[in-house]
Amino acid sequence: MPTDMGEITKEEPRKGGFWDTVRCCHTIKIELTPRQLLDINGEFDGNKAVINMFGGIYTYFDDNLGFRPEFLAFSSPHGDHRIVLKNLTDEVGPLFIMIDEIGMAFSHIKLTDKVDQSKRFVAFRYHVVASLFSNGDFSS
Repeated sequence: MPTDMGEITKEEPRKGGFWDTVRCCHTIKIELTPRQLLDINGEFDGNKAVINMFGGIYTYFDDNLGFRPEFLAFSSPHGDHRIVLKNLTDEVGPLFIMIDEIGMAFSHIKLTDKVDQSKRFVAFRYHVVASLFSNGDFSS
């Protein structure tokens, strides 16, 4: 079993292999606030959350690379978000999306009860993360 990255890459001499793919990933750090996930009543808003997730991805490309991928243009019809992500990765390559400090987004002033905070996080995980990045069921 390889013990470091050097040994791993030596075992993979072909171009376009797994480690080549990992090395060319765009690492996108997204921080979401309560305002980006909750409606004015403090209830989770799935549509708002998805829009803000894609907004974070858009901002990464615009701020760091100076271009706007075709499939993230505001004029693009988004429809099924998995299709958008597939088309986006076809256009720009692999993505590694990191949602940083996600707990902060669920510390809304109206969510003083830990159970309410947990319910909002589960709703986010189910409606946003599972629907965007998985074909499986994250309901458990």
